[in-house]
Amino acid sequence: MHSSLEQAKQRLLTEAAAYRESGPSSVVDADLAGHLLEVYYRHVPADDLLERSAADVYGAAMSHYKLAAQRPQGTAAVRVFTPAVEDDEWDAEGHTVIEVVTDDMPFLVDSVTMAITAD
Repeated sequence: MHSSLEQAKQRLLTEAAAYRESGPSSVVDADLAGHLLEVYYRHVPADDLLERSAADVYGAAMSHYKLAAQRPQGTAAVRVFTPAVEDDEWDAEGHTVIEVVTDDMPFLVDSVTMAITAD
């Protein structure tokens, strides 16, 4: 049984997939968008996601998807930017976003997190 937070997360993901229809641009078709959002956010705690708008949830996932789509196999793609609605169709409340796409590497997320938070 899903908790009320998980149900709210599911509603937000459904709204984000629907945003694709009303948003300024679409990266993928409607069926794929819903599936990608489910997979992309499956391990994100509901508490972390529910503070976001449907536009930001959709935009963050699709931005990362676009970066992955243009990455040559065997290389790493890294993008560091502060998204703005005017340019990127979503924002991160003024926060800088780091997108990383690479072949599977053990401990990559931990290593990147340590490098970013190091003094």
